[in-house]
Amino acid sequence: MYFVGSLYMKVAIRYYSRTGSTRDLAFAIQEQLGVAAETIDIPIPSGVDLLFLGTATYKGRTAREISDFILTLRERKITVVFFSSSVFRKSNHKDLCRQLKSAKITFLPESFYSGSIFWIFNRKRPNEADLKNIKNFSKEIVRKYLG
Repeated sequence: MYFVGSLYMKVAIRYYSRTGSTRDLAFAIQEQLGVAAETIDIPIPSGVDLLFLGTATYKGRTAREISDFILTLRERKITVVFFSSSVFRKSNHKDLCRQLKSAKITFLPESFYSGSIFWIFNRKRPNEADLKNIKNFSKEIVRKYLG
């Protein structure tokens, strides 16, 4: 739970990471918000208002594991915000949004991406600036939507 004003709002952080980069971003959000960052294998408890969902693009596509996870959220009263250690191609972002719409899940227009469109430039990402930026991003999202 996360204390916002005079109310407790439930915030969850879930991520899928093959290389550890998205995990690093999730742990930065955890540090900022004081909410445990967990893999998508851990079910979302009831009553969560806001879900930070971390994913990446693998071979130009959304990871199947993320698509399967989205199905577990079907028709829950939860709002999702994406973060990623790679720069989604527009088609990937549209695909995730389509999947959430199909599952009747609300998602925010804001999202956080730390990488470059060129793989070679992502090798040392996320860097310290990315970690600082995602902390600020997560703080602002909570303030804007739950504060």
